[in-house]
Amino acid sequence: GNYPLAEEEFNTFLKVHTLNDTVLYFLGYCQLYNSEYTNATNTFKKMIFFPDSRFYSKGRYCLALSYWANKNTIEAYRLFNEIAKVPEDPFASMSKSNIEHLR
Repeated sequence: GNYPLAEEEFNTFLKVHTLNDTVLYFLGYCQLYNSEYTNATNTFKKMIFFPDSRFYSKGRYCLALSYWANKNTIEAYRLFNEIAKVPEDPFASMSKSNIEHLR
């Protein structure tokens, strides 16, 4: 996919629809893919204010990944640990694995 173009389109959409959880998730994903880790972190922080979103679990996991990529291992560890403590979270086992790599 063309992640830079998609990122531009999502940013344009957010100028009109500022609090759209779906767009925030996909924008953050594009930023993470494009190695814009600080931007991704900031976007996913906004996205996780929507706990009823179908992208909530993915957004939290991606936020932890963006912390890690941005070398903020303390926050990455904290969030992976939170996720890992919820067995029904679809990202619990991947979070446990990432915790092992952070140790």
